[in-house]
Order: sequence, then C-alpha cells, then structure tokens
Amino acid sequence: MELFKLFLFAVLSTFSEAFQKPPTVLIHKANNLENSWKNSQVNLSQNHWAPNIRYHARLGDQANGAAAANQAAEVSLDVLKDTLKSSHRVANADENVKNNGINHKAFNNKIPSLEINIPVNREQQPSHNDFADKEHLNQEESHGKSRIVWDWHDFSINMEDYVVPEQKVRRSPISTSGEPWPLPQYYIKKPKVLQFSPNFKFVYLKHSCDIIDHAITRYRKYILQDSLPDLFYNNLKNAHGFHFEESINKYESKIYKNAPVITTFQIDIHTPCEGLYPSDKTEESYDLVIKESGCYLSAKQVWGALRGLETLSQLIVKSPDGDLYIKDVVIGDYPRFTHRGVMIDTSRHYLYKDIIFDVLEGMAQNKMNVLHWHMVDDQSFPYESKVFPELSEKGAYHPSMVYNHKVISEIIQFARLRGIRIVPEFDNPGHTYSWGLGRPDLLTQCYERSRPVNGYLGPINPTKNMSYTFLKKLLNEVLHVFKDKYIHLGGDEVPLTCWQSNPEVVRFAAHLTGSNIAEDTDVHKVLEYYERRVINDLAKIGKRRPEGVRVVLWQEVLNNNFQLPNDTIIQIWQGDMFDVERAAKRGHQIVYSTCWYLDLIEYGIKWPKYYTCDPADTSGGYDFEESDVLGGEACLWSEYIDNEEIMTRLW
Repeated sequence: MELFKLFLFAVLSTFSEAFQKPPTVLIHKANNLENSWKNSQVNLSQNHWAPNIRYHARLGDQANGAAAANQAAEVSLDVLKDTLKSSHRVANADENVKNNGINHKAFNNKIPSLEINIPVNREQQPSHNDFADKEHLNQEESHGKSRIVWDWHDFSINMEDYVVPEQKVRRSPISTSGEPWPLPQYYIKKPKVLQFSPNFKFVYLKHSCDIIDHAITRYRKYILQDSLPDLFYNNLKNAHGFHFEESINKYESKIYKNAPVITTFQIDIHTPCEGLYPSDKTEESYDLVIKESGCYLSAKQVWGALRGLETLSQLIVKSPDGDLYIKDVVIGDYPRFTHRGVMIDTSRHYLYKDIIFDVLEGMAQNKMNVLHWHMVDDQSFPYESKVFPELSEKGAYHPSMVYNHKVISEIIQFARLRGIRIVPEFDNPGHTYSWGLGRPDLLTQCYERSRPVNGYLGPINPTKNMSYTFLKKLLNEVLHVFKDKYIHLGGDEVPLTCWQSNPEVVRFAAHLTGSNIAEDTDVHKVLEYYERRVINDLAKIGKRRPEGVRVVLWQEVLNNNFQLPNDTIIQIWQGDMFDVERAAKRGHQIVYSTCWYLDLIEYGIKWPKYYTCDPADTSGGYDFEESDVLGGEACLWSEYIDNEEIMTRLW
C-alpha cells in the first residue's frame, strides 16, 4: 500500500479555545464555519472530480487570492469566520507573492508559468530549514542565481544559470507528500507542526455506523503504517547549482523536536448513516481542523467524513525515525461535480475481483465516487444471470471467469464502504454478439444480396416483442443485484447495415415511418423506437424501486437527434463543449469523457491534457450551465489491457 500511495502521489502531483467547549457548541460553530467559507466562493479546484495540478498547495492558495493564506498566528473560530466573509481576492495578495519569491504571470484561476528564483552563491545557500519551515523558496536579488520555472502548459521545470542552458525536467518542483489531493476548495496551512501519537484515538461526537467503523480501521493502518516519507528534497537535490541537505536534518529542528502531540481526533457526522448506500444525492462536504488545541472532522453525511479521513491521511508525513507529523491546517472542502468516475471494461479482458478492489482503493484515494462497470460486450458475457444462466454458460470466456451475484455483492459492499457508487452497463442493442451465443434468437439475422448469411448475426432484433420481454426480465434482475439508481444501456456503435439488410426490420421501419417504399426507410427510426421502448419499460421497473431508475446512454443517441425522456443522461465521448451545449439544450444532463480515454496509445506526454480538461468549460462562449454537467469519467477500455497492467495504466 505504501508503494501504491507513493505512485499515486508521484504521478498526479481554529479552533483555539473552542475545542474545550461542549460538542453542541462545536457543531454550531462548525456549521457557521462551513456556511462562511462556502459563501466566500473560494474555488481553488478547477476540476475537483479529477486530479488537480498541485505543484504546491500554498502557492496555489496564494495565486488564487484565497484570504489570509499566509497568517502565521493561531486563528480562532471568530477570526476565521470574519476572514472568510471578506473578499477572497485580497488586496495584499501581490505583496504576499512577492515576499515569497514567486512571480506569477497571470493572476487567474490557472497559472501559465511560475518562476522561483533561488540563490546559487555557494556561501549563501539557503538551509534546509529555510525551505521546510517557510514552505517557500526565498528570493535574493544578488548576482549569481538559478532560475527555476514551472510551466503550466507542458508540466515541466526549467533550470538555468549563467553557464548551463535551460533544460526541461518533467517533475514537480516541490513534492506533494504531506499535501491534500485534490486541492481542497479552502485550505489554510501554517508553519506550525504537530506530531501524531502512535496511540491516537478516533472519537465519535455523534453518529456512527459500519461505514465509519470500517473507515477508522482502514485509516488507522494507512496513517500508522503507510504514511509517506518526506520527499521534499528528493525532487531538487540533484538540480545543477544546488546542494541541499538531507531531509533528516529538518527533523532535528525545534519545530519538530518540540511539536505538540495529538492523541485524539474527533469526528462529528451530523446525520445517521446506518444502512446507507452512496447515491447521486450524496453530500461529500467536510471541514477538517488540525490545531494544537484539538483535531476535528465535521461532515453532514458519512460520505464527507470518508473524504475528510482520506485528506487527513494525505497530510501526514513520516520522518526518517518513523515519527508522524502534520502541519497546522484548516480545510473546508466539497466537490465541484457530483459524478467523478472511472469506467472499467470486464468483457474484453476479465478482471479479477481483487483487481477491481484495487481500482476502488485508487478511486477512494483520489476522492472519485462512481465506478462505471462496462460488464458485457461482443467478446464475452461474464455476468452470471439466475434468470438466463445460458448467457454466461455460453458467452463467458470460461466457467470461472464470471461474476455471480455473491461476487457482485462483495464488490458493491467494498465500494460502499469507500463512498463509491457502482453503475452497471449492459450495452445494447449493439455490442451483443456474446449474448447470441446463449440466446441466438435474440439477435438479428444479417442478409447479403437478399439472402441470409449463415452465422452472421447483428444487433438485438427490434421487431420481436420477445426481445423486449427478455430485456425487461434481465434488467429487472440487474437492478435487484445493483443498488444504484443509474443503469447504463450503451446505445453506441449499432451496426445499422445489418438491420438495413434484414427484410423484417426494413418492413418494421416502413411501418414506423408510414412509408410505402421499404427500401427508402430510415432504420434510425427503428433504433429510436427501440431505445424509447426499453427506457419506458425501465421506468415502470423504477416505480417499484425506492431509489427509482435513471438511464445513461452514449452520445450516439444525441447525434441521431432521438427524442428521449429529459432525465436520460448523455455520456459525451466523441465531441467537445459544443456537444455538451447541444445535450443541455435538449434538457439532458451530461457526463463528459472525451478527453479521458486512458486506453488510447499516443506518442509523447499525455497526462497534461488529462489535468487541464474541464468537463464544463464555457470559456468559448458555450451556452449551458455548470449544473447541466454531472461531471466527468475516465474510460479504460480493455482490448489491450488486462489484470497485470490496469493499475499502472489507470493511475
């Protein structure tokens, strides 16, 4: 797990006296605090659903103009509340940046480049403690200095002095260990250091349940055994012109030697959580305060507490002697998007249960909350149905390569305990060749030159009532096994040429369009009829479920201008913000995936575009609301990805 966390972090780079008061007072003040920072509209996270650029959380805080980011004194609740109510574009932000040796070229939400000037006079080298305690790189206007430039566009640091030409190094100038991920909406960090006792205790102030109990067990292990070592100097210690001391010297300073010890961490969940499953209405906000006077996590729902515990585990660093340290921080956080997903494909390559568990662990560490499970496709049908067992008996790669109800339940439970929803996808009417291995009567017979081609079967036959009866039974079972409101029905890449070749389908199209000339009919009308009928059948099933049913479809239904219920969600995978606008104007909400197809092989560095892609980017004048976009989803199709490489490709 430690190596796993190291990899994740390398790639993706006051309560003062109030703590002594009764819990009810704390809860009241925490609520006021939460409302204050939300009303301040501080937004430091451009893509909170996805990994953010965190070259340095403090630099990001200053560059976005967050209020009082450099306050060094203890901040009481009242002072903090007053500060948060003030404008987050503080007047002295430029002075703060200047004093910290940072010349930002754009005081906007994104920073094109960041210059850090470091003296290279061998007699005036900054000590390690200068860097560690001040959390910034000092600037001296003296002769002989190196310039380190962080470039937002290609995510590299350039180093130059008067002898060596500028060279690019693709690494962060400052390590992300000990920093939250993704960057919280509100984040104040002080130089003060506290030490975590190896015997620290979690204390509930209100509600508890199995979700938080399991989380406490997990995060105690993460904190005590898997906390990251201090990597601050490893990134720059070999840079030309610099001679940094080993990080062990930092921990000999008074700020660490005399650090107050944390023995108790209080958790306040405002609402009951027993028996809950995450949903599209999940509340994930939380407040986290780490002070000498006490440590406190407050969340409206248990899901926010899970995100806060993950942040806590990321803030802690381990000294070379194994001691655990954390900075004095105040964090207020909530996601920008409700849907922050990963799609896995278990049809092209079967994924073992433990590998899916690993994917879910990685999602929890990145505060992602939806696993889109593309379970079946042309290549195999690994879902073991009790209603139609012949589907997996004939359609799976091997009898052992199936997901029965028990295994699916274990995966759902594993995800639930991490605040992650599981959305199943049963793509149809196309991508269904494996369905026909067990039920060939489902599929359309394809013709060539007006003759049926033996063994050539196409999409599900849309002309038979039996097809819809079959789908109702199968999807009703699926919705009993899976707990989420959403179900993905695919609808992409339907080979209409097969339907166009089949006389029965052509006659059905003529019936739908009222055309007397069958050859001129448009089979797109057949596909629209098919989608509408399946969605209507699911709506009837949804009335019998407390959570209801909501259908997700791929972008093709939008491209074909189908008239579908407004609550149908469109997943954009081919287009850009123009298609987002198009879907929104038709009354649909959107999940955006175009820029996050992780399975695609390309030359050069790919991850910068993943970091900078915004699923609700209206900067080009597009006319839609951010609320029209549920969020984004990274898709990992598995034609060329299996159990051995999925984790390294994904993270």
